[in-house]
Amino acid sequence: MTKHQQRVKAVFHFFDNKDTVLGFRKLLDCAMDTQNMTIYKTATELTDWKEKNPDKSDELIEKCKAFLLEIEKIEVKEYPTEIAVLQSKNIQKSYGKNRFSLGPVSLEIRKGQVYGLVGENGNGKTTLLRILAKEISHNQGELNYQFDETPKDEFELRTKLVYIPQRTEKWYGSLNPKKTKPER
Repeated sequence: MTKHQQRVKAVFHFFDNKDTVLGFRKLLDCAMDTQNMTIYKTATELTDWKEKNPDKSDELIEKCKAFLLEIEKIEVKEYPTEIAVLQSKNIQKSYGKNRFSLGPVSLEIRKGQVYGLVGENGNGKTTLLRILAKEISHNQGELNYQFDETPKDEFELRTKLVYIPQRTEKWYGSLNPKKTKPER
């Protein structure tokens, strides 16, 4: 049984116990895992039906179980967790003589794992994350990424990484690329 099928089976358990709130969230997660537009469309239709029929929990459970049977049939590509997608070896960053210095730091990050970065203020947590996201450079050490397809450049590499900075700049404007400044 694949990991995808195991996740689907676990969602059935929620509906068997009439837990429609958590079961529905987990069902949508399984639907997203498929990356299948037909499944997405069905998930949207089921969500709309659920909103219009809040008192029909037994019928919702039956619809969700039928949908889970469809989701279970979709082949979901599983990524190997034994290969690190990011490796750093002895990463060091310093900001001049007698100033802040980070490292050496060595770590491996694997898909499917959850990591925490803990430390007091000023110990370099944000600096390390900025280095790993290639937002700033490091002075020494090695930083390697392992993706299915090797990124052509740093821009493409950054599209494969998720990093939300601690502080964001103020932004005034539009998401529309044709309209960059607000009209006054």
